[in-house]
Amino acid sequence: MIWIIYNLFMTFFFLLGGVPLLLYSYLLKHGIRERFGFIRRIPGNLIWIHTASVGEVRIASIIIPKLKQNFPDHKILLTVLTKTGKEQARKLLGKSVTVSFVPLDHPIFLHIALKRVNPKMLILTEAELWYNLINTVRKKTPNLFLINGRVAPDTYNWAKYLKPYFEKILSFFRLILMKSAKDANRIAALGAPIHKVKVLGDLKFSQSPITRELKEIELPANKKFIAAGSTHKREDKIILRAFSEVRKVIPDVMLLIAPRYTARAPKLAKISDRLGLSHALRTKDQLSAKADVYIIDTIGELCSFYAKADIAFVGGTLTNIGGHNPLEPAALGKPVLLGPYYWSTKDSVNILIRGEGAKIVRDENELTNRLIQMLSNEKMAAKMGQNARETVEKAQRIADEYINEIIKAAK
Repeated sequence: MIWIIYNLFMTFFFLLGGVPLLLYSYLLKHGIRERFGFIRRIPGNLIWIHTASVGEVRIASIIIPKLKQNFPDHKILLTVLTKTGKEQARKLLGKSVTVSFVPLDHPIFLHIALKRVNPKMLILTEAELWYNLINTVRKKTPNLFLINGRVAPDTYNWAKYLKPYFEKILSFFRLILMKSAKDANRIAALGAPIHKVKVLGDLKFSQSPITRELKEIELPANKKFIAAGSTHKREDKIILRAFSEVRKVIPDVMLLIAPRYTARAPKLAKISDRLGLSHALRTKDQLSAKADVYIIDTIGELCSFYAKADIAFVGGTLTNIGGHNPLEPAALGKPVLLGPYYWSTKDSVNILIRGEGAKIVRDENELTNRLIQMLSNEKMAAKMGQNARETVEKAQRIADEYINEIIKAAK
C-alpha cells in the first residue's frame, strides 16, 4: 500500500510541478531531457553510480578508477541531482565516465532511461534511497550496493515512522556498506537485513590529504620545530604566548607559524615583538638560526613546513572557527595538537584521536604544557607521529575494502 501512495504522490507532484520544472530547467540548462529519462544511450554493460551533489561525487570519484580497473568491460554512468554536482563530476572525472542528471523518481521516466542503458550494477552513495530507481533497476540486475552509507540522527528520527518503506527497499540490496557503526545500527533499525550490513569506514579518508608536491625547505640545523598551520585572529596570540613560555624551558626551538590569511603576517610580527620574540617573514627576510619565529606568509607551502616540524598544531581550533585539515600533518608522520573547536573536521580528528595520533589542548596553559612534554620526550612524540601516519595509511585502504566487497558479492 505504501508504494501505491508513494507513486500517487510522485505522479501528483510531477503533474503539478512538471510545467514549472520544464521551464526552470530549460532556462537554466539543467538537463530537462535527462530528468525525464532521456539520458545518453550507452551500449553494452554498464555500472550505474548515483550521487546527490558535490560531496557524494567526490566519494564516487574515489572508487570509479578502481571499478574501471576491476570491471574493464563495463562503462560507467554517473548520475547526479544538482548542477553543482554535475560540474564537479566533469571537473574530477572528465570524459572517463558519462555524467547525467538522474531521472525523476517515477516509473515512467525510469523505464525510459532503462531503454537507453543496460546496468549490470547500481551503486548508490550515502543516503540516496530512491524507491523507484532502486525498484526499477533491481528488475534488471540483482547487483545493488549502498556505499559510504549514512543515516543522520535527524533523518532516523523521522524515517523510523516509515520503517515498512525502508525495510522493503533495503531488502533489494546485495550489500549495505556503512561508514560507521552508529550509521549501521540506525539503518539496521530501519529494517536493513543484518547479514547485508557491513561497516567499512568513511571513503572520504581514502584520498591522500597531501595534494601538492612538497618543496625542499631549508631551516637552521640543531633546532626543534613547531609548525602551527592555518592560524586565525586571537588564536595567533595564544600560540605565540605559549611558545614564549616553551622557550624558557627549551630554548633551541623555533615556531613556524602560517596564518590562514597571509595579510595578517605583519600583525603576527608585532605580537612577536611585544613578547620579545625575534622573527623573520618568509617573503622578506633571510632566515637565521637566531630567529625565534618564522612567519610563513606564503600560499601553498604549509605541508612542506609540516614535513620539517617535530610537532604540528592545526589552527582554527583554539577559537570557534571549526578547524582545518589535521590529516595533512598526520600523513607526514607528525604528532598533531588541536584546540577544542574542531567541529568542521570532527570525523578526521576523531579517527586520529582513536589512533593515538592527535591530542586536544583546551587552552593556552594546556598547549604550553603539552608542547614542553612532547619536545622533552622525543620517543613519545615519535610514537604519536607514527600512530598518526599509520592511521591515515589505514584509512586510505578503505576504498580497496569497498571494492573487494563489491567484487565478492557481484553476480
